[in-house]
Amino acid sequence: MAAIFIAGGYGIVGSNIARHVRKINKEIEIIIAGRNPDKGAALAKELGNARTVYLDLDKSIESYDWGQIDLIVAALQDPADALINVALTSGIAHIGITKLADEVTPFLLSALRTPPSRPIVPLGHSQSGVMTLLALKAAEAFSRIDSIELAGLYDDQEQMGPMTVGDAEGFIVKAEKTPSSIRGR
Repeated sequence: MAAIFIAGGYGIVGSNIARHVRKINKEIEIIIAGRNPDKGAALAKELGNARTVYLDLDKSIESYDWGQIDLIVAALQDPADALINVALTSGIAHIGITKLADEVTPFLLSALRTPPSRPIVPLGHSQSGVMTLLALKAAEAFSRIDSIELAGLYDDQEQMGPMTVGDAEGFIVKAEKTPSSIRGR
């Protein structure tokens, strides 16, 4: 039976990921992990075929039984890339949603040293490099580029976890309301 390990699985983002997984697949085991597993007990019960486990990335995680896991979803900060490295060395697929653009390089170097046997996807949020990749693709059509400016919009009514709010304060500037003369174009 397949199992998904969601690190930060009972936080705002992680719990939404867990609920989405459950909507699309009732059979898969969902393991929601964090430093306070009791906080995830109600979510595990709600999801069914789910359980909580203790996870502290500041401590060794190699002793965990990773053999049963098919996918690790990192919905929390992993500054030392512990979960990515476990995924690489254990042949587990990995989706990370918290990397900033300047944090992707160490992971890429790890992947060069230990080529993944399963997909490793560093999604991150708007600053994780997705926009950079889009700009790179768009730049292929030009013979010369002097500068590139990137901007991203977000919905300030969207629910965010404390980690994202902390990050957002450092790099997101609220966009001014679009003038009515430009709307709908």
